[in-house]
Amino acid sequence: MTGTANKLCLSFFLISSILQLMDEAEVKSMVPLLDKNGIPLKDKWARHPYFAYSRRNLKCFPLSLWQWNGCTVINSRKEYMLSLFFSDLGSCGFFQISYADLKKGSCTSLSSRKCFTLYRTGLMDASGENESATYLDSDNLMTLSMIKKDLDRYIIFNAPFLTLPDGSRGLLGDFSLSQTLEKESLCTVSGWAGNDRKFRLCEMIPALEVSGGFIRKNGKKDNLAEDNALAILEWQRGVWNRKSSITQAFASSATDEGTVSLTFGFGEHDNAVYINDRLYNTGRVTMNGNIIRDEKGCMDIHFTRIAGHEDRYRGPGVSLRRRQDYGVFDGNMIIEGKEIKVPSLPGVLCTTVTP
Repeated sequence: MTGTANKLCLSFFLISSILQLMDEAEVKSMVPLLDKNGIPLKDKWARHPYFAYSRRNLKCFPLSLWQWNGCTVINSRKEYMLSLFFSDLGSCGFFQISYADLKKGSCTSLSSRKCFTLYRTGLMDASGENESATYLDSDNLMTLSMIKKDLDRYIIFNAPFLTLPDGSRGLLGDFSLSQTLEKESLCTVSGWAGNDRKFRLCEMIPALEVSGGFIRKNGKKDNLAEDNALAILEWQRGVWNRKSSITQAFASSATDEGTVSLTFGFGEHDNAVYINDRLYNTGRVTMNGNIIRDEKGCMDIHFTRIAGHEDRYRGPGVSLRRRQDYGVFDGNMIIEGKEIKVPSLPGVLCTTVTP
C-alpha cells in the first residue's frame, strides 16, 4: 500500500471515529440533567433543549449558581452589532449594553450591577419556559428586559446617556424574535475535571430573524426587519468553578449559500455550523492566534478584529471579566463533502473569566 493510500485510510479512520463519538454523545430525547444525588451529565449535546433541569435539584451552596441570557443583533446591511447581557449570579447581577460600529472600527458599552439579586430577576431554569427578566438601573442610566412568551421573545432596552462611536448620545430598542419548534439549536452540557457537581449548561440559538421592532440611535430609527438583521441568543446556566475561563465565538449573515451561522465554544461538542437552519456539529475546534481549525481538517477560518472592549464586574463574593472583540470571520470549510466559502461573516469573539 502506498504512502498516499495509508494517509487516506488513516484520515478516513479518524473521521469515522470522531463521528461515532459525536453520535454517542448526542441526546435525542428528554433526559434529566441531574441524577438523584445532584450529579449532572457531562459532555453531551443535543439539537433541542432536551436536558430537563431545575435548580431546586442542585445539591450545592445556595449562591453558587450562575445564570445569564445574552443576545447579539447583527445588522450586516448597516454594518453594526449590538450585544445585550443579563446575568443573575445570586449574590449579584451584572448587566451590559454594547454597540459596535464596524464602519468606524469602534465600539462602546455601558454596564451596571445590582447586589443581592438572589435569583429574583426573572431568569428561569429552562430555556423553554416563559420568563420576564427586567432590570432598571437605580439612576435610570439603563433599562434592559428580556421576555419570552411561548415561541416569541421580546427585547427592550434603553441607554439614554450612552455615547456612541459617532459622538451622538442615546441608544434604545424594542424588537421581537420568533423561533419555530423545528428550529435546531446547539445545546451542550460540560463540566470541570476534579469536581463532579460543577457543570455548564448552554444553548445557542443562531440566525433568528428579527420579526419586528427597531433600534433608535442618533435620533433615527433602524427598522431591523427591513434591514434583514439577525440575532443570536445565548442561554447559560450552571455551577461554575470559581476560577474559570470560557471563550465563545458566534457569527451570522446571509450569503450565496443562504443564511450561514457559526457558533464555537472550543470544547468537545459545543461547536457548530448552521446553513439555512440546519445544524452541523463540527466536533472539537481550536483557535490558534486568529485561525480556527477542526480536528478533521475540514475548516480553516480566520478572525479579523475590528473593535473590542473589556468590562470588569465586582460584587459580594464574586467577580467577572468579560471581553468582547467584534470583527469578521472568513475562510473555507467542507460540510458533507461540499466546500463552503465563509465570506466575511460579522461576529464576535467573547471571553468570560472568573478570576
